[in-house]
Parts: sequence; C-alpha cells; structure tokens
Amino acid sequence: MDDERLKGIVEVLAGPNVINYALKENGLLVVIDQAGRKRRYLPEDYRHLLRKAHKTAKLIEGGTNEQSQ
Repeated sequence: MDDERLKGIVEVLAGPNVINYALKENGLLVVIDQAGRKRRYLPEDYRHLLRKAHKTAKLIEGGTNEQSQ
C-alpha cells in the first residue's frame, strides 16, 4: 500500500496529526494518536476504507473529460 493511501486511512481512523503509524506484515495497523495513545486496528477495522480509496483512485485514473469544447 502506498504511503499517501495509508496516511489517508490513518487520518480517517485516528484523526489528523497522528504522531506515528505502522502497518505490520499481518495487516495490523498501529497508530500513536495526537494524545500519545497507542491504537491498534485489525484489517477488518479498515478494510471498508481500502475499497473506498481503491474505487476513488480508479475513477480518477479512468475518468474522462465530459465537458464540451
């Protein structure tokens, strides 16, 4: 997963300005939030965000300009 996509998912889950985050090999997402609390997210907790981000990226990449010239 690319860094920008992961950062967006982290911000949705834990809010902006997190201190740090890491995606482990087993899919566990560990986030240190703004208050210094460690939060853990299982893949089930953010899977819906992956699908949403993937669909948005596909629309942007495959979109056409529908404006008349």
